[in-house]
Amino acid sequence: MGNRWILLGVILAVLATTLGWLIFGMKDRLNSDLSVFMPTGATVEELQLLNELREGNTGRLILIAIEGGKAPERARISHQLVNQLPSTELFTWVINGGQQSNSEDWQQLFKYRYLLSAKVSAETFSVSQLRTALQERIHELASPLSALYAKLLASDPTNELSTL
Repeated sequence: MGNRWILLGVILAVLATTLGWLIFGMKDRLNSDLSVFMPTGATVEELQLLNELREGNTGRLILIAIEGGKAPERARISHQLVNQLPSTELFTWVINGGQQSNSEDWQQLFKYRYLLSAKVSAETFSVSQLRTALQERIHELASPLSALYAKLLASDPTNELSTL
């Protein structure tokens, strides 16, 4: 008789745990959207920042910090990451602080951006399309990357470089 009570107790405990998980555990979701930590945007600038965090280039940016250990060890690990991550084909661009963004590769990409872009057509340079593209660039000037956008605005009004 005692074994039956133990078995019944175990079954009830499993049922209670399962029920608790169904009620409370199903509500939890893994979310990598950093904008959830931002206050609700009230101004246009805040809403643009939230939109940039959710959908813009910054939403696809991953920053990695290497901490602890000694400086030579951190440098070695950093160089290993820069050398190994591109071969995974999971990253478009891997760079550490020591590399310059105005490399010869970037200059070539910029020079031939309209030829390399899949979305460029004759209509891309029509008055209406250029007006739309410039309005989008103006909105980007309110983003955290505004200095970069301002630098490229006159020379790349359709922002083709970002599509490559």
